[in-house]
Amino acid sequence: MITHKVKLKDLTQSYFKRLKEQYLDGDTEIEIIVHTKEDQFHPDHEMDEQAFWNIIESISPTALEENELELATQLLSTKKEAEIKTFYDILSEKLYLLDRKDIATNIGICSYGNEDDFSADLFLYARCAAIIQGREKFEAILNTPEKMIKDHFFEPLLLLPERAYFQKTGKPLNHIPSFNFETFFNSQGWNRSAAMF
Repeated sequence: MITHKVKLKDLTQSYFKRLKEQYLDGDTEIEIIVHTKEDQFHPDHEMDEQAFWNIIESISPTALEENELELATQLLSTKKEAEIKTFYDILSEKLYLLDRKDIATNIGICSYGNEDDFSADLFLYARCAAIIQGREKFEAILNTPEKMIKDHFFEPLLLLPERAYFQKTGKPLNHIPSFNFETFFNSQGWNRSAAMF
């Protein structure tokens, strides 16, 4: 089961279209649970989209090194263990949504199509760099792939959930995120069948 936390105002036709494209099986069911303002401070519902982006936006958009995650790690480690896992799930979704051919062709010198330069790993790190630009830039890239940032990579973002979880618990984070965000796994984004990979 995969949980999507969405504000009512974001339940647009395009959102439902993306869901249908992602889950091609017509028998897939969705369950809608409405949380009112009275529910918003319930401990199980503190890690939502806004909380996710608040933590992400504590990272400098020009971050290049692992130690630039310190503030974000500290902020995330104050959350409950389940919230850290939810953060990882949301991060995996964002990376998955960016895993598209039209975005891969716009990452700069290592863009897809440059056979000798394109790297699946580098494209993943480029998607990480796009996410630390913040919510507004992320959504702009989804809508207009040409707005993808160029020649900027930030692999350390992948370590953030694990570092925060370890800082909180002293234990490794054993959690498989909701989306496989490795390059080429968004088959819709590459206009291919998953069986082709």
